[in-house]
Amino acid sequence: MKITLQRTSPNYRQKLSTTKIMNYLTIGLLVIVIYTLISPILTKGNQGQSYMIKALLIYAVSIITALITETLWAKIHKKNILQEIKNSFPLVTAIILALTLPIGTPLYVVSIGSFCAIFLGKLVYGGFGQNIFNPALVGRVIVHLSFGASLVPYLSNGVDVVSQATPATQLVSTSWLGGQAFQYSLLDLFLGNHGGTLGETCIWIILVLGIILACLKVFDARIPVAYLGTVLILAEVFALMNGLDPLTYPLTHLCIGGVVFGAIFMATDPVTSPTSPLGKILYGICLGFLTMIIRLKANYPEGVLFSILIMNMLTPLIDSLVLGRTNQNIVKQFTAIIIALGLAIGCIFGISLSMKDEASSMSHMTHDYLLEDNG
Repeated sequence: MKITLQRTSPNYRQKLSTTKIMNYLTIGLLVIVIYTLISPILTKGNQGQSYMIKALLIYAVSIITALITETLWAKIHKKNILQEIKNSFPLVTAIILALTLPIGTPLYVVSIGSFCAIFLGKLVYGGFGQNIFNPALVGRVIVHLSFGASLVPYLSNGVDVVSQATPATQLVSTSWLGGQAFQYSLLDLFLGNHGGTLGETCIWIILVLGIILACLKVFDARIPVAYLGTVLILAEVFALMNGLDPLTYPLTHLCIGGVVFGAIFMATDPVTSPTSPLGKILYGICLGFLTMIIRLKANYPEGVLFSILIMNMLTPLIDSLVLGRTNQNIVKQFTAIIIALGLAIGCIFGISLSMKDEASSMSHMTHDYLLEDNG
């Protein structure tokens, strides 16, 4: 796929209408939904029925709450309800929110998240096309901060309770170094044979859908390519600095958490992302950088959620700096990309050094303590 920095001429018009783009996006999301409903039956046998039913309820509650919220809003403002729902695309927001939730999420939490996503994430700004944050992520961050302890990747029904940590949680317990304490193989991560949110357990199918949607011009491929590419590069730097496998470690970072789903279905939101080609690439680089920073140094093991919301806030700034005739000064544009990526690599390099120093200091302290104890 050709990635160019050149902006099209002013008389260019997108061949796909907004409605058709959102319909394609909805179809792609529904494919993931169907997969998440069928997969438990194939992998968990009889216990998979409980997973399928709970997942179906999560999707249903999220969608119904979104539709009710949109209906009440239209009724209060004396608008045509069917026309308002048709132009607002609440189904997309509801499904994306549901896919960011783990299977053990209580249904009342799903309903609260869906309401907040539609009302606080979109309607209060004036509706679809005027929101400054990705609506689904607004709902997700509210339930994360309010009901974090309830968002568990297993069903606590007394029959099938899986206490094994998710890959991201397990990897962070090793200070992101992996080793024997990290029990998942790369194949397990790629095929989704682990716990987590509904949308992070089907990496391969998300990638396939992403390629198809990009070819259909549903979204601009620059953002996910820059995002995922930056994550791979920064994870490679961390791997080389810590003597980790330079092939599997970066791919592990790509397959854990919701980075692939976020890069394809959330970061590409045309309303909350930059409009210029250069802006999209810088946006993706910053997303990858923030994701890795949050993963390696923050208390929260997954950085996708907050990195996208932070960059949503910075989208107007990026647009103000790079908008204009982007078919000129190509050298300067590539220079800006190289500088941004270089700064990100430098920060990860510094973080790797500090983590190595901390590990070395802890090792010496443990060694001295053992000597004193033996003495």
